[in-house]
Amino acid sequence: MNKDRLQNLISLVLSGNATDEQRDELLQWVINDESVEECRRIWDDTPCAISDSKKEALWQSIEEQVIERESSIVPASSPKVVTLQRKWINIAAAIAILLCCGAGLAVYLGYGAHNSSTQIFTFSASRGQKASMRLADGTMVYLNSASSISFDGNYNKSDRKIILEGEAYFEVAKNPDKRFVVSCNGMDVTALGTKFDVKGYSDDGVVTATLAEGKVKVSAMNRRMILKPNECATFDIRNHSLLKSTVDDLAVADYWRTTTLVFNGETLESIARTLERMYGVKIVIRDAHLRSIPFSGTIRNNSLQNIFRIISLTYPMTYSMSGDTVWVDSD
Repeated sequence: MNKDRLQNLISLVLSGNATDEQRDELLQWVINDESVEECRRIWDDTPCAISDSKKEALWQSIEEQVIERESSIVPASSPKVVTLQRKWINIAAAIAILLCCGAGLAVYLGYGAHNSSTQIFTFSASRGQKASMRLADGTMVYLNSASSISFDGNYNKSDRKIILEGEAYFEVAKNPDKRFVVSCNGMDVTALGTKFDVKGYSDDGVVTATLAEGKVKVSAMNRRMILKPNECATFDIRNHSLLKSTVDDLAVADYWRTTTLVFNGETLESIARTLERMYGVKIVIRDAHLRSIPFSGTIRNNSLQNIFRIISLTYPMTYSMSGDTVWVDSD
């Protein structure tokens, strides 16, 4: 490829007129270490309609990412990981990077300049899948299975608003001029730069926000509270109550991002819902009495078979697996 071709590709990307193939072609130049300096020089010299600050932010977002093109197959005993399909979206000039955990495949999302700012964009992780992404402002979002975030084309302009369904861990890029707001089933969490987890699956009936670093404001049903590190806010959707509590071990809220499962007095019914999302299975508890028995423990080797083996050591239960269904009965 000659320099004229490279300049033409850069012009097309900066104007928002590049095709998927042309963006991929440019990306290959950036990935190649020997071409980075040349790409940057031509990028700087190429005139465009966007501001210099947006042009610089766009380049930095491209340069900082390593795009991997291969996916891997995980063992049947591990959580299923499904690579997300690559998709180009054209909105205000910015870049987001989506990484499927454990799959070794990155999804690159380029933002042009001519689409409506009211268009909604959604990134999701299916059951049995986890994903992470870097938003245009540098914020990292880690999605748990059966979860999604949505935002419109105004993101990172006057403010930064995210709608969450499910569970996500946020490492918010600091920007005191643009508040970061996560809305989840009637509860809002507002931050300027911090790390926190929000969990709000529709079938759970509650929404929780657990703070790891910094400070956040939580609001729901005209009630507000400030969280400090190791504090958790719980909003009961049915009773419309908002309560604050202390978290002794943050691993309880953040277990799903690691290879460790932590349960603190959770019922088997609640644990079953969590495992169904993580592993993409159906768990049938045939004895109603078992559903309300609490379980506490830490499981580090979290294959599904091992999880049920460990739980069965303390629960009066037996289990059997058939395909993607786990049957649980009284011992």
